Amino acid sequence: MMSEENVNPRKLKNQEEFFFTIKKDGNVTTKNAPTVSSSDKNINVFLNGILYNNNQQQLINGFSKSGVDYVKQLEGSFVIFLEQENQLAILTDKVNSKKAFYVLLDDIWYISNNIDALPKDQCSLSLDGLSCYLANGVMLNDLTLFQEIKSATRASIHTINNDQISITNYWDYYFNYASNSIAKEKDYQKELESLLVESIKRRYDTESNTAISLSGGYDCRSILGILREQLKASNVFCFSYAYLDNPKAGSDAAVSKTLAIKCGYTHQTIKSYKGDFMTHLTNNANDGKCLANFCDELDALETVKASNYLSDVFVGDQCFGWGDYVPLESPQEILDGVLITGSFGITWLGQYIAKDTYNKMRQSLAKLCNDLLEKVNGIVDLYDKRDYLYLDQRINHVLMPWRENFTSKTGIVHNPYLDGDILEFMKKMPPKLRQKKLLFRNTFGSMFPDLFAIEPATKQGDDVDLKEELHKHKDSLILHIQRTDSRLDDLISKKEIIHMLNRQGSLTQKFSLLAVSVLAMKAYNYLRKKSYFLDKILRVFFGSRLNQNGKFVNSEKLLLRLLLIRIYLSQTS
Repeated sequence: MMSEENVNPRKLKNQEEFFFTIKKDGNVTTKNAPTVSSSDKNINVFLNGILYNNNQQQLINGFSKSGVDYVKQLEGSFVIFLEQENQLAILTDKVNSKKAFYVLLDDIWYISNNIDALPKDQCSLSLDGLSCYLANGVMLNDLTLFQEIKSATRASIHTINNDQISITNYWDYYFNYASNSIAKEKDYQKELESLLVESIKRRYDTESNTAISLSGGYDCRSILGILREQLKASNVFCFSYAYLDNPKAGSDAAVSKTLAIKCGYTHQTIKSYKGDFMTHLTNNANDGKCLANFCDELDALETVKASNYLSDVFVGDQCFGWGDYVPLESPQEILDGVLITGSFGITWLGQYIAKDTYNKMRQSLAKLCNDLLEKVNGIVDLYDKRDYLYLDQRINHVLMPWRENFTSKTGIVHNPYLDGDILEFMKKMPPKLRQKKLLFRNTFGSMFPDLFAIEPATKQGDDVDLKEELHKHKDSLILHIQRTDSRLDDLISKKEIIHMLNRQGSLTQKFSLLAVSVLAMKAYNYLRKKSYFLDKILRVFFGSRLNQNGKFVNSEKLLLRLLLIRIYLSQTS
């Protein structure tokens, strides 16, 4: 059902779980009421999310006139299930900020924006999904933990006919810039400034309880500055997370507080983790659903949710570029540039699990990496490849599930940097203006010199020490494993995971040849990544700084992800 009326007459918002079935005869059934319907009931719109440029009548008129293609004109964070003349379509936004899932079982389609609403117990486990989550902490492409269940594609129209699903991409993120683009930087700065001001105006509501999830980096500073200077917003609350009760100088929370005070806004640092590790894991599994990365600060988000104070929260996810210290020169460096790893990531598991399972997982990850590189095979420039994959995979499958599954507990999430007009604008920017976020930092550094003069955080301060927590709670974790059954047990047994827990953190583990060699490799890669000249010299003798199969993932991360999968699959899945 619809939420309360919006102050903005062109804004439409609704947060709701939907579930549909489509039988072989094409009959669509649902127990949900549509968000909005046409007077003749031939058009039913089921909206999960928010639209910034349409009200109810505009939405119905648009779909009546243009059909599913009207999605191209929508600006917002949404997934829409459109029932038109008894045919159902799934419509996703440009960055897939709200997910949808579908599966065909025994001639019946099951569709929902909540994967837990689907008949997972009738689906087989996906070794591809399991491997991807273990190596990367998220699900890339259309993967889930279940072989038959797929996630909907970003910026796409999904239509179902009988036993087939047709997917049409209506927008993409290919770069097209002129040879003289660099010379236009000043003009681009003015254009970007104007676009971001308009984007924030679209999202800000004077009568809402608005917050900024503030970090100590640069990304949120322009949002903070525009709310202060251009919008004269007074109802803004800033919050950050920290594990320590008294965050140290230079930490993420300490710098965030300085920024908020500079703008005259209230700031609160909220404890990210309260110490109940088993509950922390269980809540992460239940909320993240093995789709989103582990949320260190989940306790803090629950605290904000419990206050029932906020209605809207601004965040600073962006596509302005990435920190580039050394040139990209290999396919492995492109994937590493968006923090995707392949089969080398699960090396530690090879000591503990069945060789056949381990080898199949390695093959799956190798194929995944090849598939991702194939996606950008037609793009010439390596930075264009990397920045395309940043939106297509990292924004889509890392940041957006995090926002939907975790941050949204605090209120409706607004991502002004991912506005459609800004994404279109970035498509005409050459690599030089995207490297090290050059255009972004020059634009907003000149707009808000007082905010950008404050040194960025040098310490996070919000991360749980996973190695310490796993060691501290080892006995209770083992007891939980012994007392519960999970569908994961068929692939990776209780005995194997308990063996990992017993070995993890032990002296033999810490000083094993593998551990020492990995530590040395990490230091070597870090130095090469940060020094252009060192990398250039070493590349002559040793080639690419990265293993061709990606980066090593440490034992505590792999164990954590295994535990999350096991807990998630211990339930009625």
